[in-house]
Amino acid sequence: MKILKLIPVLFIVLFSSCEKEVVQPYAGGDRVQFRPVSTNPNIRYIENIAFSFAGKGAIEEHMMQIPIQIIGDIREHDRKVAITVDPEKTNAIEGVDYILSEDVIPANESRGYINVKLLKTDALETDIKVLSLRIVENEFFKPGDKTQLASTISFYNQLVKPVDWDAYMARYFGAYSKRKHEFILFYLEIPEINFAIAGQESKENHKYSGTDMLYFQIRLRSILSDLNNGVIAPKENDPFTYPLMDADVNGNRIVFP
Repeated sequence: MKILKLIPVLFIVLFSSCEKEVVQPYAGGDRVQFRPVSTNPNIRYIENIAFSFAGKGAIEEHMMQIPIQIIGDIREHDRKVAITVDPEKTNAIEGVDYILSEDVIPANESRGYINVKLLKTDALETDIKVLSLRIVENEFFKPGDKTQLASTISFYNQLVKPVDWDAYMARYFGAYSKRKHEFILFYLEIPEINFAIAGQESKENHKYSGTDMLYFQIRLRSILSDLNNGVIAPKENDPFTYPLMDADVNGNRIVFP
C-alpha cells in the first residue's frame, strides 16, 4: 500500500519536470557598446586603433568608422548614441585634428558606426594625436559591456613602428628598424602593414594574417638577397643603397629571418 501511495506523487514530480521551460525576455533595457570587427565570437574586442596618413598620397582627411552594436530590442526609429571624449587620454583638438559627428543606430538595425573624421595637419609629421572616446548613457541607451565602452584612436603622418611588431611581426621580419620598415613598404607597394589576429584581416586597412606575413617574409628575403648580390636591378625610384644597411650609428646589415 505504501508503494501505491507514492505513485501519484512521483507522477506529479515527473509531469512538472517535463513542462516546457519559459524563457524570460531580456529585461536589462536597451544598451549599446563598441563591437569587434570580426563576427567570430572568440575574437575579443580591441580598444586601440591606429591610423597613419603616411604613404597614402595627397589625402587631407580620413573617415574612421568604429563599429557599435546594441543589446536589447530593435526599434522602428533612429536612436542617437551618446559619446564623450576622455580629456585625460586625449591630446587631439576637436575642429583642428578631428570632427566627431552625431551618430545613430538606424531604424530596424542592431548595429551602426561612430564616425570620426581625422584631419591631416602639419603637427602629425612629428606628433602622435590621440582621441579617446567613451559611450555614455542617454535617453535611448544605457552603456553595455564595461570592457567595450571605450575606443582610442592614435593617428599621425609619419612612419611608426607597428604596435604588434615585437609580439607577432618580429618572427617574420626580425628586429625592427625604420629602414627595414621603409624597404618592406616600398617593395610590397603598400602604404602600411599591421598584423591581424585570425578573423580580423582587412587588406583595405592593411591588416594582414600570419599566412600573408609568411608570404611577405619569403618574398622580401628573396628580393633583398638578389638586390644585395646584384642578381636583379633595383626598382625605379628605389631610394636604397645595397647591400642594405641600417641608418643607425652601428650600420648593421638588414636581414630577414
